[in-house]
Amino acid sequence: MALLEIVPRAHAWEGGAAGGWGKRGARYAVEAEDGVGSYFPGRGARVVVEREGGATVVVGTLGVLHPRVLANFELAFPASVLELNLEALV
Repeated sequence: MALLEIVPRAHAWEGGAAGGWGKRGARYAVEAEDGVGSYFPGRGARVVVEREGGATVVVGTLGVLHPRVLANFELAFPASVLELNLEALV
């Protein structure tokens, strides 16, 4: 995100509800998401980009893989994944 000049959205506890905008007129946030079945419950999130005009788009997800997924892919150790749609960012 830093290379694309998309800044993180400030959180309310950081002293600003909105935060600033990057040079590209966008900011991003990582928000909790339990609706992705591939992730362990309570361990998934979505990456959301917000434009200055108010439009928002989900550009990816991340989380800890569910044990069922680990077994299906014969993975012996816990794993985390990140999926980003880079096309939506440029």
